[in-house]
Amino acid sequence: MFRRREKKALDVRGVHVYPESTVDDVLDDTSRFVEQLSAFAKRASVLRPNKRARVADVKTEVKVENDGNDGLSASDDELDDVEQSLTDKVMTSSPSKSQSQARSDANIASVIHWDEPVFVARAPGRLDVMGGIADYSGSLVLQMPIAEACHVAVQIRGLKEKQSKLGWITVVSLGQGESPTRRVFRGRTSEVFPDTLGAPKALTRDDPSIEHLRDLCKYHDQGIHKWTAYVLGVLQVLQHVMRDPDAESEKTFPGFGPGVSISVFIQSDVPEGAGVSSSAALETAVAYAACAALHEYVPADLKLMYEDSAMQIAKWCQLAENLVAESPCGIMDQMASGLGMEDCLLVLSCRPCELIDRELPIPEDMFFVGIDSGNTHSVGGGDYGRTRTAALMCRAFVAKHLGRENEKNKKGHMPSLTEMLAPSQFEKLTLGWTGDDAYRPLPRIGTGITGGAFLALFPKGHSDEDVTKIHPTTHYDVTLAGRHPVYENERVRTFYATLKLLHKIKEERHSSAVTNTFDFSADNRVMDTLGELMYQSHASYSSLGLGDQGTDTLVEMVGDDKGVSNYLFGAKITGGGSGGTVCVLARKHGGIDGHKKALEAVEEIREAYAAQNEGKKPRLFRGSSPGAAAYGHLKLSF
Repeated sequence: MFRRREKKALDVRGVHVYPESTVDDVLDDTSRFVEQLSAFAKRASVLRPNKRARVADVKTEVKVENDGNDGLSASDDELDDVEQSLTDKVMTSSPSKSQSQARSDANIASVIHWDEPVFVARAPGRLDVMGGIADYSGSLVLQMPIAEACHVAVQIRGLKEKQSKLGWITVVSLGQGESPTRRVFRGRTSEVFPDTLGAPKALTRDDPSIEHLRDLCKYHDQGIHKWTAYVLGVLQVLQHVMRDPDAESEKTFPGFGPGVSISVFIQSDVPEGAGVSSSAALETAVAYAACAALHEYVPADLKLMYEDSAMQIAKWCQLAENLVAESPCGIMDQMASGLGMEDCLLVLSCRPCELIDRELPIPEDMFFVGIDSGNTHSVGGGDYGRTRTAALMCRAFVAKHLGRENEKNKKGHMPSLTEMLAPSQFEKLTLGWTGDDAYRPLPRIGTGITGGAFLALFPKGHSDEDVTKIHPTTHYDVTLAGRHPVYENERVRTFYATLKLLHKIKEERHSSAVTNTFDFSADNRVMDTLGELMYQSHASYSSLGLGDQGTDTLVEMVGDDKGVSNYLFGAKITGGGSGGTVCVLARKHGGIDGHKKALEAVEEIREAYAAQNEGKKPRLFRGSSPGAAAYGHLKLSF
């Protein structure tokens, strides 16, 4: 059921909202973020120009105690009196935490011209209902944008006129929780985005600008700025796209030259390491805020609220994560964060990226919640990357066996594994062979192949070299890794078809003059079917080595509860696996009271899990919110 509420405009004292803003229903978390920015602006206004804080006083990582003041601070005169290169230390010891916080706030406030336009975007995390890691093999996936989101404010100065002084790139992360850790990166624009690298090539790992930025984020200052790859990577990809000579825009994009300054403020409620796409939310919010700030230079065919444009932005964000952050994610996270609709599932066919249904409503008598196991998940982890590599090696084996090595699909890409095989066909390749192993289409499950042996058979590799590398001595169980997406695709299609059937039956019932007392949507057998598909998906993750004790425990607790409360029907690990969050399917029969009882059943599981984990109750992800495209952006000044 869609949430009904009165539309709310932004109402923060002292903040000017420009008519170009496209947000028409401001959420509470956006108001809180703008209030933080406003407090910073007020603090900046009391700093006399000749007394502005110097960048040398900024700590690169400052632990800030929550003193009840969420405010930040003021405007930047470019700190032109400060001669600081990217390699200088930007920290100083402070005699007390309160003085450290005050000095940190003063410096943070000084990096934006608050009386000039600031662009704000919001992008939510996502709950992986079905599909997960099968996205990179072309599977159908079902994703729900969650209530928690990342906000980003971007200001870009010095593009329209040539600057005689060097500009700065400043990225400020305001942290999360009651005792946030603020992180600050600051460097000369000329050193972050040098204009001496030559004309950009096609966006690959070997592009000189990508190589430079990747190394800077990984190694500068002993690697403490790795987190900025998700921000700077997006800016670099956008710069590349807008410098394309074939791109048609209102004005020719001059690039982020030495005199350009870019300030980025980040505040995210999407927890890192929980498997709900904190990185995609950050990338997407940066991309939408930056595109709004650069609207004159964005290609004319890109309008931020259109589906085609949002899909393109999602691909740019994925590129940034793959090439700069070196995280081998698929496309579903960025698509859900950008194109998701509130209280709906995004239905996406991956590799190539094809939007099947942007807003499939979740039936009103069921809902999904996420329970965080507390065990940190990382897409960049070795198990995930090895599984992805093995699955794409499996695709190469299958394409060769079927004679489809040189074939292209309708999008001009190699056909994905799920395009080439259904489960029954896959089993024929793995179980029906009775001849010599040397002639098997695929290695036996459990045997696999080393990277070196694979490259001897397939010198051109697995067609994923920009994202994952084949290591000659690593053993890859290609058949097991390929089996998962083929079967997961079938499970997701069954899940999707069942949800569509529920909607069709409801529509027919409502349009019929005859009252039907049999409520099919409340039939437990349907819920059992959906739940069983989720349990199968979870078991398949575990078979790949992508399970986790915490998520296994939560899934088992949901299964045990089914026969007790009759409100919880299924659960599965989400995203890249190996920790993170479990998605739970719940039923709210009986209206409001039924919803309350279903949540009580979820709460009992959280309490039982806490009892096994030193009393720490797991985080609950409940509710939904619009993706960045549907939500829009704000253009503000203070």
